Amino acid sequence: MTRKILSAALLSMAAGLLLPMQVIANEVPIVPAGEFLEAFNDLRADLEEGTPRELSQREWRDFDRIHQRFEHLLSGVDDATQLPSRHQLELYNLQNELDGLIMGGIREQRVCSEQRTIGSRIPRRNCRTVAEIEDDRVRARDWLQSFPYQMQGPQG
Repeated sequence: MTRKILSAALLSMAAGLLLPMQVIANEVPIVPAGEFLEAFNDLRADLEEGTPRELSQREWRDFDRIHQRFEHLLSGVDDATQLPSRHQLELYNLQNELDGLIMGGIREQRVCSEQRTIGSRIPRRNCRTVAEIEDDRVRARDWLQSFPYQMQGPQG
């Protein structure tokens, strides 16, 4: 039982170590891609036994999609530092999606994207939680619905 819990924790930790995000790049070693994928397979075996929790059919489909994407992105490289920055960003988002799937905390999952300021070619990384994104959408929708009749032209 302890091995199963440790396997889930190892995958989460390995996924965090796999990515050379600028914030942690100087503080932790990079996990080799093969070692990470082995931990991923151990996690699959543990999840099939119901540890750390049971997954629904939809969650299994999501898990399989994430697993396939990890394998595709990491094929032919020793670690994530050999990938282009957009693929490193995708790995980071996949790792957060996997954490949310395993632990069930989708609203606290962080999603990152690269955005360019108008007039600049330099991309800026923007990371927010799913909850923050949803809150912004609700505020924008409420703001637009606050004056529906004022925006209409003459009726006639």
